[in-house]
Amino acid sequence: MLPHDLRFLFSDYFDERGRARPGCCARIEGHAHTSHADGYSPARDCVRRALELGLDTLAFAEHMRRGAPWRDAYFEEVEALRDEYRGRLRILCGIEVTALRGPDALDTDPESLERADFVAGSVHGLWAAAQGMGIDPFHRPGAHEALDGESELLRSLAVDPRVHVIGHPFGAYYERHGCPPAHAVLEIARLAADNGKAIEINVRHMDAGWFARCLAQAGPGVLFWPASDAHLARHVGRAASVLFPDDAA
Repeated sequence: MLPHDLRFLFSDYFDERGRARPGCCARIEGHAHTSHADGYSPARDCVRRALELGLDTLAFAEHMRRGAPWRDAYFEEVEALRDEYRGRLRILCGIEVTALRGPDALDTDPESLERADFVAGSVHGLWAAAQGMGIDPFHRPGAHEALDGESELLRSLAVDPRVHVIGHPFGAYYERHGCPPAHAVLEIARLAADNGKAIEINVRHMDAGWFARCLAQAGPGVLFWPASDAHLARHVGRAASVLFPDDAA
């Protein structure tokens, strides 16, 4: 479970139309990558950017598949930064893991799950055979197949006790087919809320304004997580500025 002070209740920050409430801002970057995996900036550069913007919290969520060769180096660096900047910036050393089909439904290792401050579970590449959608290397699911496939994987993440945040929900669908049907978003948002999980408002993989309007219809108890999915230091903090433009101004 996320720390109590990082459990952002959607209705506290947004009105019934999904607009930011005056004076409200979650000053957190909830999803940043580093040059250890597919990011382009060292973790320290992301920390410096977060400090420049006056953020309260920087949450790294590095890809951590099974056998990732960067695992130990990533944890060691971010844990050291967390200690170095304690009192100036809250740094979370998290991981992003891919949802799989089958009995072991997360593509990561037990050591990473134990060591991480939080776990973001995401759907990546619906055409990947490991996620059960790849008929052959050239197969790309159509809209209906993609929606059903991603919804199934998101449901599994929403009830998995090892997962704290649902990463870029319907992001794989969005990249090829645009915004998903609102009813699909509402189903996952409610299921996540029922299981005490936050759902990302990811400004890289979704129309964030549209997504916030959907979440506003999901009812009480929805927890949100501002996420830029930053792969460059200069992208750190984009989610806060997009979701809370009055504060950024």
